[in-house]
Amino acid sequence: MPVLESLKHWAPFHIDALGIITLLAADSLRQSISRLVHNPFAEYLPLLAAHIFADNTIANPIPGFTLYNITDGVMATDLSAWWTRWLMCQKLNYNSTTFHVNALAQRRPLTTLHWALMVCINFTVNATLVVIPVLLGDWYGFASSVSLVAVIIARGCMLFSLRRSLDNLVERAEEHNCDPVTLFVMLPNGMAVTIRTTRGITTNVFLTEPRPGSHFLYVLFRGVTWLAFGVLVVSLGSACLCVQIMIVVTILLATIVVVNRLGCDERYIGRRLEIVQIDAPGDDARYQAYLNMNLCDEHEEALVCWHLLPMKYNTFWWNRYRQRQNAAKARPDDATVPTLSCSFCSTSPGPTSMPTYESKQACVQSRTAQPIGT
Repeated sequence: MPVLESLKHWAPFHIDALGIITLLAADSLRQSISRLVHNPFAEYLPLLAAHIFADNTIANPIPGFTLYNITDGVMATDLSAWWTRWLMCQKLNYNSTTFHVNALAQRRPLTTLHWALMVCINFTVNATLVVIPVLLGDWYGFASSVSLVAVIIARGCMLFSLRRSLDNLVERAEEHNCDPVTLFVMLPNGMAVTIRTTRGITTNVFLTEPRPGSHFLYVLFRGVTWLAFGVLVVSLGSACLCVQIMIVVTILLATIVVVNRLGCDERYIGRRLEIVQIDAPGDDARYQAYLNMNLCDEHEEALVCWHLLPMKYNTFWWNRYRQRQNAAKARPDDATVPTLSCSFCSTSPGPTSMPTYESKQACVQSRTAQPIGT
């Protein structure tokens, strides 16, 4: 039939499988971007897997985390998404890593010379992606480039909204409760970290998801991302070869930079939160983490109830633990470490509450890095 024959040969444009590459690296990008750390090189460059912003999976927490508030005797499993992904991206010792999480007295400046330089470079790259297809008369390439720019703008606005919400949570946490607490977090891979922070940050930041200021605008940006992502998938395969190569190379290089977190300062999340990592020297066994926390009898009982410590009838383990505890208290090196009065160690160290050498060192370093309450 003539109608079917003409329909068979109807092909005003060509689609190949090149657009499928835009689906790659979704898990790696979701892991890296969801931690809300500013990237100094590729914050406004096109990336693969734009659909992770459209479907908002960047806001999905990683299951399997457990937070033990040793100070208050509370256990929680509903950690915020950015915090779970930030922890998974860090280089940790298996048991002996400690984080000191502080609220900065003032917000860090939003615009700096380095930020302005990064914006200029990113703008030049994006402008090149748009101008070259126009000069070549490649309108499919132009549509691909414009869709990439639309995704960048929507992505930037979504991340800005989440970071601003996190800053507000930190400020609210400081107003709510600044009492120091010690946390013990178990990761899904079996690692464990100790966290020194405040009760307000624990409840308002670690256990509360950042919410965008305007839900309508956030949903609108997600819709823009869906539309731009669909245009990119369809048009990229029909662009001319040189434009395809230019776009693909730019996307891949920017994705590599973001996934590997090149140049990122992991200490700062948003403009108000600072995290200082300290890896204690010596044995990386779990008992060493407990010794560094300088547990009292009530805290030990809580850990027994949570099955983090053996039952009391396991005298073999407890006798070895007490021996190590006494050895840590009697360590000669402790005499050379100044005794500090702070929330991270005993205010009046005595024969039953003397901080270990590692906890004192952590205390000294945390004070150098603007500790809580100053």
